[in-house]
Amino acid sequence: MGYHCSVPLREILRTPYFVIHLDESEQLVRMKRTSEPFPSLDAVRRGWLDVIEACDRAGRRGRCFLGDMRQGPARNDPAFEQIVMPLIPLVHRGFVRNAVLVKMAVGALQIKRHAKSDGVERLITSSEEEALQYLREGSL
Repeated sequence: MGYHCSVPLREILRTPYFVIHLDESEQLVRMKRTSEPFPSLDAVRRGWLDVIEACDRAGRRGRCFLGDMRQGPARNDPAFEQIVMPLIPLVHRGFVRNAVLVKMAVGALQIKRHAKSDGVERLITSSEEEALQYLREGSL
């Protein structure tokens, strides 16, 4: 079962790497990583900065964040990690609750490692229903 709402989602960012929608009725910022690989480390940095800026524009106060990483290409080389480690907490900061959808256990392990080092609490799961339930509980 997918995610449904009565108010249309408003697209706030579309790049080759990310699509972000704002659902006002659920107070949810929903980021989806596309399957497009980053062509360079500069594109990695710029891509995540675009996400941070879009979340800032959408507003974080009183909202939850759902990051869907299931289509994203797996990558954990040291240069990539060095770029994303300081940026990921900036994506999640200020939201009531954060959840991240992953496809495989290895993706969950990588995100759990980030969460452990950055101190931002977030649910990491492969179940969209579980993630949405967790986020709804936080926005009551």
